[in-house]
Amino acid sequence: MPNSLSLERWITALAFVSLAAYALVLSAVKPFHNWDTIGYIAVAESYEQPDVHALHAFTYAALQRALPPAQFEDLAQGPGAGRWPAYRRTVYTDDTVFAEQLAFYRVRPAYTGLVFALYKLGVDIEFATHFVSGLAAAAGLMLLYAAAMARSRGLGLLLAPAAVLFGVLDLARFSTPDALAFCAVMLAAWLLLRGHLRSLLVLLPLALCARTDLVLFTAPLLAGLFLAMPQARMKILAAAAGSALVYLAIVTLARNPGWSTFFYCSAVQRCLHPVSEPPSVSADQYFGVLHTGTTALMHDPLFFMYLAMLAAFAVLVRPRRGDPRWHSIIGMPAMLLAATASVYVAARFLVYPAEWNRFFTAPYLVMTLALVVVLDERARTRLDPVAT
Repeated sequence: MPNSLSLERWITALAFVSLAAYALVLSAVKPFHNWDTIGYIAVAESYEQPDVHALHAFTYAALQRALPPAQFEDLAQGPGAGRWPAYRRTVYTDDTVFAEQLAFYRVRPAYTGLVFALYKLGVDIEFATHFVSGLAAAAGLMLLYAAAMARSRGLGLLLAPAAVLFGVLDLARFSTPDALAFCAVMLAAWLLLRGHLRSLLVLLPLALCARTDLVLFTAPLLAGLFLAMPQARMKILAAAAGSALVYLAIVTLARNPGWSTFFYCSAVQRCLHPVSEPPSVSADQYFGVLHTGTTALMHDPLFFMYLAMLAAFAVLVRPRRGDPRWHSIIGMPAMLLAATASVYVAARFLVYPAEWNRFFTAPYLVMTLALVVVLDERARTRLDPVAT
């Protein structure tokens, strides 16, 4: 048995190291040159260049150097290319319109700060936008491995194909902070499973620097910790207060126009002046987007896999007759992870009802991790059924 267990751990480690290396390679050689690249390059450079005209020129010059002509034309919106042609062309030709778009990107200071740091070290700034994602995806995969090894053994290998299925390798290719948010969530899961409460409470407010909407993950996790750990409630309240301060500081310094403007300009109609002329969302517009998003979600097999895992988890954690140890065996961490992932999936979709897999990679994998931990614990109780 020890030899078999050791072999399984080595195979699992090899699988995750291979995936992490592949994520890095993909980020470098096969990136997605998505529209958000423009905003993140601009915000990163704005740390040393406050002049809007110079910032606009720098951003598009960096893109033109890095991208093939057809891809640059798509982002700059040449005739007949790309999506939202009038909007893209206006952002490209009018630096005042360009400047107003940056409020949506300044709320990701950890990501833009890392892009800027790599740029100052000599890395091409467009390359840095997706290589940061590759580094974060690779680190997140290794943290997922560490989390699995903290409470699971033989079943940890199941998380490697799950990571591929739920899109971690795609996260590595985007010029967005989604991979960094995934890494932060995996770090939180590892700290929780290892019982490092103090470090976890420090991490949760800082995680909002990766994506402010991670508050939809950190807030329910803090609420769960508050209910489950009465002896640490003052520390948990301090972390919650710190999270509120970090969130408010980011959105205030970024001059972010808020949810209503973000929702309208992302899901209803592209906005040329979201800061100076912020739109508002009507109930009809919101429910129209919600209906479209829900329809798409109902055709997403990954969502149904998540629901199946949630149902399996609920069945597995039911109290077992004649075994008073069961709730102490499954432990609080797996329950917290599953509950937090479920709240995050629901809340994230209601806030912005888009069926984009990159928004749900992290919570789907957290649910998978929670299920693997419980399955592994259940297998151990069968092997060692005697309570002492």
